[in-house]
Amino acid sequence: MWISLQGMASESDPLQATPAAQCALVLGAPGSGKTTLLMERLVGLQRAGHSPDGLLILTPTRAHASRVRDQLALALGVTTAGARARSLQAFAFAIVQEHHREHSLPEPELVKARVLDSDIQDLLEGHREDGRGPAWPEPLGEITRSSPRFRTELREWLSRASEHTLTRDRLVELAREHHRLEWAAASDFREELRTVLASARPGAYSTAEIIGRAQSIVREGLPPAFAELVHVAVDDAHDLTFAGLQFLDALRVAGVGVTVAGEPDVSGGTFRGSEPGGLLHLQSLWGVAPRVLPTVYRHGPEIRATVQAITERIGTAGAGTQRSAPGVGGVGRVESLLAPSYSREAGDIARIILDAHYVDGVPFDQIAVVARRGSRVSALSAALSATGVPARTAMVGMTLVEEPAARALVDMVALGRGLTPLTPATAVEALTGLYGGMTQQELRQLRFALRVAADPDQPFQPADAMIAQALAHRGGFSLLEGSFAHSADRIARVLDDLRSAPPDTPVTDLLWRVWDGSPAASLWMESARSATPHPSADRAVDAVVALFRQASDFVESQPGASPELFLDALLGAEIPDDVLVPEPAWPCVVVSTPPGVAGREFQLVIIAGLDDGVGPDLRPRESLLGAHQMVQAHQGTPEGVIDERRAVLDDELRLCALALSRATSRIVVTATVDEESGPSPLFSVIDRHATRLESSDEGATSTASVVGGLRRGLQRALERGEDPTPYAHDVALLAKLGVSGADPTSWWGLLPPSTVAPLYPEGLIPVSPSALDTLESSPLEWFLGTIARHDPSPQRGLGSLIHAALEDHPQGDADVLWESVEARFAELEYDAGWIEQYQRRLAQTMVGALAEYLRDHEREGWSVLASEQRFQLTLGRAQVTGYIDRVEKTPEGQVMVIDLKTGSSRTESQVVDDPQLLAYQLALTSDDLAEALGERLESAGASLLFVKEGVRGKSYRLTTQPPVDEQGMTDFLARIEQAATLMSSHEFSGGPLSFGPVGTPSRHRWHFVGEVCGDA
Repeated sequence: MWISLQGMASESDPLQATPAAQCALVLGAPGSGKTTLLMERLVGLQRAGHSPDGLLILTPTRAHASRVRDQLALALGVTTAGARARSLQAFAFAIVQEHHREHSLPEPELVKARVLDSDIQDLLEGHREDGRGPAWPEPLGEITRSSPRFRTELREWLSRASEHTLTRDRLVELAREHHRLEWAAASDFREELRTVLASARPGAYSTAEIIGRAQSIVREGLPPAFAELVHVAVDDAHDLTFAGLQFLDALRVAGVGVTVAGEPDVSGGTFRGSEPGGLLHLQSLWGVAPRVLPTVYRHGPEIRATVQAITERIGTAGAGTQRSAPGVGGVGRVESLLAPSYSREAGDIARIILDAHYVDGVPFDQIAVVARRGSRVSALSAALSATGVPARTAMVGMTLVEEPAARALVDMVALGRGLTPLTPATAVEALTGLYGGMTQQELRQLRFALRVAADPDQPFQPADAMIAQALAHRGGFSLLEGSFAHSADRIARVLDDLRSAPPDTPVTDLLWRVWDGSPAASLWMESARSATPHPSADRAVDAVVALFRQASDFVESQPGASPELFLDALLGAEIPDDVLVPEPAWPCVVVSTPPGVAGREFQLVIIAGLDDGVGPDLRPRESLLGAHQMVQAHQGTPEGVIDERRAVLDDELRLCALALSRATSRIVVTATVDEESGPSPLFSVIDRHATRLESSDEGATSTASVVGGLRRGLQRALERGEDPTPYAHDVALLAKLGVSGADPTSWWGLLPPSTVAPLYPEGLIPVSPSALDTLESSPLEWFLGTIARHDPSPQRGLGSLIHAALEDHPQGDADVLWESVEARFAELEYDAGWIEQYQRRLAQTMVGALAEYLRDHEREGWSVLASEQRFQLTLGRAQVTGYIDRVEKTPEGQVMVIDLKTGSSRTESQVVDDPQLLAYQLALTSDDLAEALGERLESAGASLLFVKEGVRGKSYRLTTQPPVDEQGMTDFLARIEQAATLMSSHEFSGGPLSFGPVGTPSRHRWHFVGEVCGDA
């Protein structure tokens, strides 16, 4: 049921008694009931006997029209021939479309901003390549004309010229009179662009052109399909362009009554050509004085005073009497907050929102966060989602490809259709992206499986190259087994479906093939259906829905068109489309720029980032082409009369007033203050009317923090022997309500052990010399590294290549050793080129150090007795097995064990008790070494050969462990026995590793549990 606001328009209102053909202007402060007045005007005309199909509300945007549509439909209470609320652009297009059908003209097409931007870019690039095109003045050189900023200004210049119907001769005249050669050049560009578009897309119009075309048609007479139109109400007329105002005048001339409502102080589209003084323009055309609404009903005097403090600083734009309207709503609050950083500001905003929701009972969908810039909107939305606040971004002024969920979907289709080449990098991205869903652990398993399955007789290929080859055709992973192979095979099938789809397949079908059954879709939709949807899932679904809607609009407007046209335009888009995103089924906080909240109201409005230089943003607009200066010159405004900086400031103040006036109960404004920035003067103006809040580093109170606090309290109560009942009761209540993380069945560590049997219940226990040190320092780390092995890092792989080169060429020089390393260097598969170059230089350095060591020892009389010598010793249940890099004979006839190391060096004092070297010395007593050496030689000890860094003028360092005596060997045998006992246990202890000075912030700790759970 539709109910008018108390004290607003009624049947006794003078406006309700006027004839349908009469025109009227309404001026009202924000929240004074302009929209309701317009709807009641149409309801009154319906009651007077007019058909509802002859009544219409027009708005500047589709988003506002969609909100008004349902309210008006309920108010009229009857079935109508289509929606009775439309955007002015849509209505103008419908008139042009009907006129073209009536006269058998080409079907009109509305060229969207991003498509026009692409056409402008193509034409500019063509001029640059062939050296032709307009004679642009010197400041607008090739570099300037290739920038997005120039295309944006050129597009706005073209719109202003079309809106004011400026001919080529008039533009040349203005350029000559005002010494603006760029206007003449832009006029020549416009003529060529029109010629190109007329040939490529007959019947194509930009938004400004379609409104101008509709105006011309209406002045000749309304098309028959609109013959019964008797009255049009126009809401938010302050956001109409000059062409839109002329179109309204054409309706009046055609005999249609027009009621126009606006408020110049909250115009949010001045940067795109809207006319805040539109009511004054219509007043001069129609000779009708505007009716001023006397009261603001949206909020009380506290908020109203704050809005007035901003609006009184704005130029009147031909109005101003509406500013004195008092606020008669409920009691409100205005608060301000200064934070020391952006992250603290985001945390404070999240805390304010959650407190308002859980303490004051404010629904999430009655809260808006407004930021001046789109980049800040995205950052705030992500930060709020991370704290558990359900936030959605109003996509006004944003392209869809800025949303990860939409971008990943488009990227996958582009990869399948060949717009993006299938390379090792894009193949891995497809598998591990949102719609591939593979974890890093699964990717490692896939790489290993492909390496094992590779034909050894074929040339070596990096694993990621093999992944790309397998993804290039259906069944590329069919010979592999395991869940990871099934995941990769699913993506291969999807890409093959996309490749094999006919050229005229609707792009919506291609998007659906990626979406349907993907891990992301399943996860997000499951979250959406749950009692507590996850904020990031909500945002992702919003973006995907918006993408499908935009793709559907493309299919409907260009049936049979290649999907590549849509994908290419979207991926290269720098201009946002006007995309309608359906309201989610769950309450969400709206995060937006000021234009994104126009026409709406919220209980709580938070205006973030009123920092100096940001809010207001006083950077000059249109500094390259001066579209607004061209319009002023055409209208005869003398140069120097308009204060450009003042005009920019007025626009910024209007945006602020727009955001402030959305609040019904509470306003919070925030800014940051640090060494580089501080609050803006705009913040100071509002701060005078506000109560200061304190920034807090405690973080936001969310469901996650409440559950975590209760769980910690429960654990501590149990540990201290206190009564845990209060904590258990609260946790149980939250679990019953479905709060995430409250159900104990979802807690880790509560399930009983799967087994308590020893790791090695019987038989020999394999002991690796290289693992002894880790086992002794942390049995837990040794256990996790044993059962969750993963592919070695490229740094470890480099060490393996150098070891292999030394094994193959035990007496080789630097060239021979490097040739061996370089032949297999591609196997390391570094993620980035600069890393690969660094590691290559490092490898050359280590090979040079190794060659220097070999030369020195050969010159000093050392000889090689064995290389990569295997040994095995059985000591009780312990079976010690390993490989020794080199066994050398000293000039004195002793035997020395050499172990090559490619990591950081250590000193003699650090290797005295090194278990790996002790194990190698013990190996000298084994039968394997005795057979390899052929004789028993006195031990000279064991040495670590470090080739990464040298000492005492050498590029290498040899750190020696002295020969072990009989007592030392006995002690070491006891350590091996202890190691075997640890390894055969069923429990493994070990705290997190620590580094950094004790008691300082640089001291860190970490566990290796990530290697069990997934990504490490």
